[in-house]
Amino acid sequence: MTLRPPCRRAVRAFTIIEVVVATLVLSLILASLYGTWQIILRSTDRALQVTVNAQRSRMAMRVVEEAIGAAQLFQANPAIYSFVADTSGQFSALSFCANLSESFPGGGYFGPERLRRVSFVVESGDSGPELRLYQNSALAPQDSDVATMPIVLARNVTAFQLEYLDPRSLEYAPEWRWTNQLPRMVRASMSFGGTATRPAEVVSRAILISSSAVPAGAAGGAPGQPPPLR
Repeated sequence: MTLRPPCRRAVRAFTIIEVVVATLVLSLILASLYGTWQIILRSTDRALQVTVNAQRSRMAMRVVEEAIGAAQLFQANPAIYSFVADTSGQFSALSFCANLSESFPGGGYFGPERLRRVSFVVESGDSGPELRLYQNSALAPQDSDVATMPIVLARNVTAFQLEYLDPRSLEYAPEWRWTNQLPRMVRASMSFGGTATRPAEVVSRAILISSSAVPAGAAGGAPGQPPPLR
């Protein structure tokens, strides 16, 4: 009886071409997943940036609106209560006295003193033009350094324009020449950010000034020169 050697089944291995094709397919899948992940990250970042800009613009406009709406003016004391609008630069600037609430930004520095001179100016910052709020004690001497550190309301400001309701024509004008009078309404417009592919965030408000200037005969005080804008 002759014994036959056991049969061995042939084991088929992957060829080099199959390995290369599998690696290529896996690389394409990973590249597609990475591209999708990058798109999601960019979309999330842009959405967050838009949300931040919108919230920042609303907060900045709210501060401007609250301050202008609470403006105060006594014509007998123009050195203290003058309403000074500067339109000579690229951005508008404004300085006036206001009876501010306790929750107004920077109020803790002045304690119970609610009547303060506020100034809104756009100045250069690390990330571009910044809308800044300055505050002074309304009754402090003009030559004393009593201003708080500026509060940055918004960064990367591309526009800050103020227009005033002309009492004669009843139309908005970019200038206000009467420092001893209060305009009835102020229209404020701001824009922040913006790129070549995304427009700037624009906010505009028509602000009603609730109080009127107190005539010189109704309040005492000595006349003087209006303080300069910071």
